Amino acid sequence: MKTAFALRGFTLIEVILVVVLVSILSATVFVSLNSATGTYLDVGVQRVASDIRYAQSLAMNKKDWYGVRFRERSDWLSDSNYYYVYNGLGSGLFFDPLDDNPANLGTPYKIYVGDIYKNLAIADVQYKVWFFWVSTNYLLFNSKGIPCHFYGDTKEEETRVKVSYSPEGCGNSSPIYKYIYIYPNSGQIEVVNP
Repeated sequence: MKTAFALRGFTLIEVILVVVLVSILSATVFVSLNSATGTYLDVGVQRVASDIRYAQSLAMNKKDWYGVRFRERSDWLSDSNYYYVYNGLGSGLFFDPLDDNPANLGTPYKIYVGDIYKNLAIADVQYKVWFFWVSTNYLLFNSKGIPCHFYGDTKEEETRVKVSYSPEGCGNSSPIYKYIYIYPNSGQIEVVNP
């Protein structure tokens, strides 16, 4: 013989409470996944910006020309995505990487962006000419730490490096971006949200 308690099901209030708790937990997990994506991009952008600052400080401390050469993912010379710090004005399209990696002395200072985080990339490097952005693949600093063109003239307008992160498995297929701006005359380097 079954009791009245055994035949009883869930009440409407109990079902509503369970649905509310599950939705709160799923929203919390979704928000934490999205904030992690932003953190990956922030860390990557700060790393690239600090390496640009490193090249600038080398130029000022050693009273010589130093720069950063970028190879974007779309670069026709290579399918990899990296950048390196170099010394001098260079010759032609090729610059020799600096053999002064502070993390591993005696090795070229070449950074593969995908090694920082898997889906991080240098999307573009541009400098401004009046109202237009012109693509380039290098930053060059003179002995005063001021950004210059390849042929040595100081830049009149800012340069920007666009860094992207494409999250996987977060339901968001479009990449998110941040910019690193290098301003003329002062050489100030700043990370900016788009």
